[in-house]
Amino acid sequence: MLLAIAGHNRLEIRHLLKISDEALRQRILLLRRAWRDAGHLETNLELTGLRYPLESGCIRQALLPVTRSGRAAFASHDPDGHLFAVNFSSRASHEKAAGGNKPA
Repeated sequence: MLLAIAGHNRLEIRHLLKISDEALRQRILLLRRAWRDAGHLETNLELTGLRYPLESGCIRQALLPVTRSGRAAFASHDPDGHLFAVNFSSRASHEKAAGGNKPA
């Protein structure tokens, strides 16, 4: 369920869990039953991550070149699908570059 909420599609989930399509369908059925038995009536309203409108698989594929090339430490997207990448400065630390916080 966490993989689905994270935006993985059926094929990706099957690959990551190393299971057949039949096994995946069985797990989904068991999760739905457990959700219903826990008192949750409407799956689509309460599991909003499963209704995520973005194509997360395509977004992840678009971000891979940025992280694999070393241009970013990690990359992600906001809820609207805008991509962003984060990298960390390779500048020397404050103590080394400017003498630190020594009194004047």
